Amino acid sequence: CQKFTGISQVNEGSAYPQNPQDPIVWRRNVTFFHCYPKHVKLFHQKVDFLKSYEHWLDAFYMPVFEISKQDFIYIAQSILLPDQKIII
Repeated sequence: CQKFTGISQVNEGSAYPQNPQDPIVWRRNVTFFHCYPKHVKLFHQKVDFLKSYEHWLDAFYMPVFEISKQDFIYIAQSILLPDQKIII
């Protein structure tokens, strides 16, 4: 798909095992917000975490990574449907 398709916010509460008998995978409850999917390449030279890569796809080879609050706000403002209450 190669698009930013959604944003979620972690809810109060602790992480819990997906399967209590086999606690390898842990989960947190989140609230998902309605978004307009937008292709990642539209953000390539506009957010810091993608600027350091020649090709935007290279940034996503890591399974988990952190982005700045500034980058998150820019992406959120670009893809969130209007009139949603999200705490940034």
